[in-house]
Amino acid sequence: MHKRLADLSHQAHKAAARGLAAKLEEIEREIDKAAAKLWGLTSKELDVISRALDKDGPAGRLQPTSTPNGPASETLIGDRR
Repeated sequence: MHKRLADLSHQAHKAAARGLAAKLEEIEREIDKAAAKLWGLTSKELDVISRALDKDGPAGRLQPTSTPNGPASETLIGDRR
């Protein structure tokens, strides 16, 4: 399972770097499902989390950004801390 998440993360970084928004969304859904399985979340629990994140918009979401050392990394945006 950890290998699957690592592979999906790599695919997501590539899609983000290439500006493939639809592909990135598809990969993110797969990451959500794999992480839920790893953590033992039910589909109902995953839906609750997804709706809570969607309700707040991009707050607390990871967004790909450019870095001096590479094409993309993940940065927490909308952090309310």
